[in-house]
Order: sequence, then C-alpha cells, then structure tokens
Amino acid sequence: MKEEIIKGKAFAVWYHDLFLWEVHGLHLSITNICHWDKVPLGNVCDVRFEAISSDEVNSNKILLLDKISFDEGKIFAGKRTQTKMIQYRAKAGDIVVSKINARKRAIGIVRPGPDIGITIHFRALIPDISRVDTEFLWGALRSSYCTNQFEIETGGIGKGEISENRLLSIQIPLPPLETQQAVVARWQKSKNEINDILTKANSIGSEIDHAVLGKLGFQPPKQRVPKKAFTVSYKNLLRWSVSYNQAAQNMTDLTQGKFPVVELGTLLDFVQYGTSEKANNDESGIPIIRMNNVVDGELNLSDLKYIKLSDIEKNRLILEDGDVLFNRTNSKALVGKCAVFHEEGEYVFASYLIRLKTVLKKLLPDYLGFIINGPIGRQQIDALSRQIIGQANINSQEICSLQIPLPLLGVQKKIVEFVAEKRAEIAKANEGAEKKTLKIEAEIEALILGTKNLEELD
Repeated sequence: MKEEIIKGKAFAVWYHDLFLWEVHGLHLSITNICHWDKVPLGNVCDVRFEAISSDEVNSNKILLLDKISFDEGKIFAGKRTQTKMIQYRAKAGDIVVSKINARKRAIGIVRPGPDIGITIHFRALIPDISRVDTEFLWGALRSSYCTNQFEIETGGIGKGEISENRLLSIQIPLPPLETQQAVVARWQKSKNEINDILTKANSIGSEIDHAVLGKLGFQPPKQRVPKKAFTVSYKNLLRWSVSYNQAAQNMTDLTQGKFPVVELGTLLDFVQYGTSEKANNDESGIPIIRMNNVVDGELNLSDLKYIKLSDIEKNRLILEDGDVLFNRTNSKALVGKCAVFHEEGEYVFASYLIRLKTVLKKLLPDYLGFIINGPIGRQQIDALSRQIIGQANINSQEICSLQIPLPLLGVQKKIVEFVAEKRAEIAKANEGAEKKTLKIEAEIEALILGTKNLEELD
C-alpha cells in the first residue's frame, strides 16, 4: 500500500505500474495518498472557452487577469488595460487554473464582480455544484495530492505547460457533497478566527499612534479627501509644491502640541548614504542591509545578501547600535520607512538607505524611529517625497528638514517603552495567527484527502 512506502533514495515499482520513465514523477505517483474516491477533474467541471471581443475588452467592462498568487490562490485583475493576446471569459464562480503554474498552486476562484479576461495559458472551469463544492474543489486542486499530479503531467520538477486533456484527467478527491460542505464550513470558521486575531493586532497599531499623539498633546488627524482646489496663506507657504501644500491641509498642526518642535537636522550628529557596490548571495564578505530588510518599523534579516569591501570602506559603513536606517527610495507607501539598528555582529548598509546618528543627549534613536514611521513623520514624508518612474524619493536635505516634537529624554523613554510593550502584543498576536494558520492548513489538507475525518478533529 502507498501508506507503507518509505520515501527513501531508492524504491521499487512493478513493471506493470511503470507509466513514466522519469524518476521524480514516478516517485510522486507511487507516494501520492488520498483516501477518498477519486474522479477525473473533467467529470465534475466544464471548460468555459468563450473568446471576448476586442470591443468588449476595450470597453473596460472586462478586467484583464494580472496574476494568480501562489500562496493564497488569489486572483489579481484590472491593472492592465491593453493586450495583444486573445482574451477568454472567466465569470464569477469559475475556477481559473494556470496551465504553467498549477504545480505552484496558481489556481483561483473568480469572486463576484466583473468578468475577467484570461489568455490561452489559463483555463476557466465551471464546477458542477450538484456534485462538488466550489471552495472544496479549489482546495483540492491546491492540495499536495493534485499539485503532485501537476508536477508529473508537466514532466516533473515543474517543466512545461499542462495540456487541456491532461488537466481534465487530473484525479481529484470526491467525498460526499455534505462532507465537502462540512470541511469548507470548518475552513471558513477557522479563517474568520484568524482574521479576528489579525484585526485585533491592527487595532493595537492604531492604538499606539493615537496614544502617542495624545502623550505629545496632539489630536489624531482626520481622514479627509484632498481638495482639488485650495488656498494657502503666504506665511504658511513653506514649499513651492502643490502636493505638499495639498497634503498640508490635512496635516496634524505640530504647533499645537505640548512640546517644542525642532528641525531634525539640528538633532543629528551624522547623515550618511550607504554603498552602491553589488551584493552577492554566496555569503562571501559582510552582510548588507537593504531597503527590503526594513519591515514595519523593524529590521527583518531573514533575507540577507553579502558584499566584499575594503577595510577602509567597511569601517566607514559598519553599523553601530542606535543607528537609524531611513529608506530614501521605494514605493510611495514605503519611502521614508525606517528602523533602528540593535543587532549583534557586523553589518553594512546599501545605497537606498540613509544612516542617521542622533545627538543622544537630545534625541533617542527609537523615539525618532517611531515618530518618523508614525503619523507625524508620515504626513511630512508623503508631502515631501517625489514620484519618479514608479518610485518615490526623498533626499538627506529633506530628511533633515522634518519637524520633530521634542520632549525631554525621560518622556521620550516612556514613549519608547510604551511602544515596545504594544509592539510585543502585536508580535504575539501575529505569531498566534501564523501558528493557527499552519495548523488549519494541515488539518484542511488532511480532511480534503481523507487522511483524517471531522470526528477526529472535534
């Protein structure tokens, strides 16, 4: 039996079972396990193969498919407005399969809304809902049992594009419909619980912003639609920039707080750009922190590159505890994000980051990091940054012009401790959501494949 097969480096197979002269695919075929009855995908689905006229595509009533994510199987559409390829219709309730990347779980459900245009490299499937639950079928096609088959049918190790005949011949688990619906209900309940955890974590983030603004004597900024026409008093005209003065209409008035507001440049000992030398992945040299390592106001060093530098250049760029790394180039939403360096070991930083060293007798680095990442810094950076070919930019002179509320060090320290405590709560909530997600994914896979039943899990 397949359950008894040991997935070792060597295995045996009967000649009459030798369908493929290809080791990887053969190994997958004999170790693939599903306890439910199986049927070919084509038995429970029809193919929607309806070409969309160019007039309908150009009318913008059809959203052109951009991609299907591998991780969540979510369909993204509408970013593209023009195409030279023939588009085929996918309607709400259809399951869209990437013929190239089905093995990577690029399979999504079209949600209610406009029809979607897909190319010949995708297929829109219409589930027979009298026999199969759409959500269950989507989960089954993204299960290991089906992705293993996609690997086999495309030549093993992810080569090629699956043909329509082979796609429709994929064996899918088919328990009774009421069992499918019970599995989907359990799945949805678990996803709702995870969303509740993440919503709570997000609300803590909002609490932090509002609480710190209150400690500094400010009211939370009101969310308003930017005015298309506005006037500015000459005495308040700090920059000859429409976007800056438009954004200034909704800014928190920094003159209304409890503490003096000081230009950041007067609170810095040192401002420095990083290196533009090319990094490598082979771990030769010293680790380099890049803009993608700055995540949600903290450093994430899970994806590091390395760089070889002379001793002089290395010593010039080596990071020290308390250095503030400021992201000077990125998307509009991410430019200006910063993180404070508190890591052990030697690191340098890349050219898209700027290092700020604060005058420690006046300004705590972690306080500055929170102010820049929070609403006070964000409103100024959004107004100052310039959009250039899809990227927003801000330079060192503009960074130094940022206005920073400056309480005494004791007050700054209390704010830093408060933020750290609340961020620990967020981290705990996110960790709980991640663990629950992994647990639920394993449970649902087992239910879809019949290796466990609902009674075992209750």
